[in-house]
Amino acid sequence: MKVLLVLVLAAAAAATTSPKSTKDRIDEYIAGLRAEHAADPQNIYKALNLAESLRQRDLTIHDGGTAHMEAISTYKIAIDLILEKRRDLAENGTPTDVPLSGATESVNEELFLETTAKSTDGLLCAS
Repeated sequence: MKVLLVLVLAAAAAATTSPKSTKDRIDEYIAGLRAEHAADPQNIYKALNLAESLRQRDLTIHDGGTAHMEAISTYKIAIDLILEKRRDLAENGTPTDVPLSGATESVNEELFLETTAKSTDGLLCAS
């Protein structure tokens, strides 16, 4: 998720030397994320990365919210995938609120973890 912010900053810095606009660079990055998500539609992290990048695009590029509906539908896909994973974990008796590192005491503390380190419940809260 932080990758898009870095991309935006890099694109802004390169704007003086490159004929491509920030919008064009962001759109290219998002096109790559779309392709990754399409190639692996069951990957929660790829869906979340695409959804968050689309949301960030709408916050950065003020063009009437052209990516707004796609961001919402992609978040829905990601949430459905997370809920499916949560059900599977619960059916197996595995806790859903423990991040991969096991380092936090509550889901609230996961706010500061990278997306890939969050628990299933933490992913739901972040989405």
